[in-house]
Amino acid sequence: MRWSRRPIAIIPERTTLMVGGDRRPAMVNRLAEKAEREFAASRRRLSPALYSSDESGRVIPYFSREGDPLATKVRVGHEKLALHEYERQRSVLDKFYEKTGKDIFVASYTVVNTPSGAIESLSVWSEGVLTHLPRSQRVVLHIPGAGRGAKPERFLNVPFESIEDRLRLVPDLHPPRFETVTFPSEPELAALEIARS
Repeated sequence: MRWSRRPIAIIPERTTLMVGGDRRPAMVNRLAEKAEREFAASRRRLSPALYSSDESGRVIPYFSREGDPLATKVRVGHEKLALHEYERQRSVLDKFYEKTGKDIFVASYTVVNTPSGAIESLSVWSEGVLTHLPRSQRVVLHIPGAGRGAKPERFLNVPFESIEDRLRLVPDLHPPRFETVTFPSEPELAALEIARS
């Protein structure tokens, strides 16, 4: 079969596989909508995302090219999959840590709309709390206030990569999570705030 551009496929639940091509935006839109609809409706759900293949034939996530009007819609499918998988994982880990007596906060994976209309994934790390963070685009650092006369509670939204050296990969988890090791000091927080502006 000849593809004029890239092949795309959906597998929203166990009994559905649809394959098309991304030459026509209407086909991309149709598959994205069907994947989302079937995934939401099924009790045997697999994925609301679109997939393609690389040159070696390996299945890979499909993302629209930059500037494509359907780029956000395609990205939403991948984010919905991440939300679903991280929430299932969080539920299992919470029960496991409670049963084993480990005091670990399992952070949620959240997706928000930015003022520019883009979507962005977030997680939260609070100072002084051992946390297992999901791999999100950005991390909100929560610095609690410390009573009278101290600095007030603060929140600093930073790229995941800017704090990655303070994290340790938790083994054997998919999707990946990272254990927090060292919260940034006040001078380091100030540097992160400057870098953000």
